[in-house]
Amino acid sequence: MNFAVLGLVIERPSYGYELSKRLQSRFGELLEVRSPSHVYAALDRLQGEGLVEGMPAEVRTAEGPSRQPKVHYRATAAGAFAYRQWLAERLRDDEERVELLGKLIAVGARDPEALGDMLDRYDAECVAATQRMPLADRAAAGVEPPAEFVRRLVAEERRFVLEAQLRWIDYAREELRARAERQRAGGFGG
Repeated sequence: MNFAVLGLVIERPSYGYELSKRLQSRFGELLEVRSPSHVYAALDRLQGEGLVEGMPAEVRTAEGPSRQPKVHYRATAAGAFAYRQWLAERLRDDEERVELLGKLIAVGARDPEALGDMLDRYDAECVAATQRMPLADRAAAGVEPPAEFVRRLVAEERRFVLEAQLRWIDYAREELRARAERQRAGGFGG
């Protein structure tokens, strides 16, 4: 959650409660945000690491005479750098996840029927994810606001990944069929 909060601060400096509302609106289906206290805790950690700082009072907008001033946060240069670095690391495929998937598949490789069932389920999940994705509006390319532009790019990256996963599933099914044929022909066992 820390980097989601940091991203929102980079996007627009603000105070904790407003960041909590934006976090819920933007990431509610992905991150569980039970209360603003989670955002304040993230801000404390980020400030402790030097990634955000409280804004000087003269930079803030007017709070009004009867209100207690709210601490507004902005990202530091180190925070912006750390966020870009963290994001770049998340954009590449998680090698540990791929390795774990490979080991899990290897366990099922002794049972071709179970492996085929796993591929069918994986295929169904990928197809369902593809169908839930809205179509990209390429006509708006170049004229949409920056947030929409980035959202479109990320959605297209996800679509390309799903297409690659579906191609891999077809490849794996073909390999499974070929292996079964070699085994029936007496090529090798287990």
